[in-house]
Amino acid sequence: RSDAQSGKYLSNMVIGHEGEVQGLETHPKYRRQGLASELWHAAQQHAEGTPGVPTPKHSVLRTRAGDKWAKSVSGEVPSRQGEFLSARSMQGMIDFKRQ
Repeated sequence: RSDAQSGKYLSNMVIGHEGEVQGLETHPKYRRQGLASELWHAAQQHAEGTPGVPTPKHSVLRTRAGDKWAKSVSGEVPSRQGEFLSARSMQGMIDFKRQ
């Protein structure tokens, strides 16, 4: 989803060829406004109306925030089998002063 005035992306989702969500992010200023959920529902509608397009499904690898979001839009989700670190978490682990 992009901003109508600037054309910049506010939220985006990457879905693999089998329907698994491989990535989902929303600009920090626009989080908690339903943008990711809007993308999820649009992807479901697109799959329902387009032969050969798989129905989106949640990955078993999710961040903690991604796990909460997945449960909020779907209720039941596959058990997490691992965890990705968010970009923000990874930045906190890097000592930029020593680079």
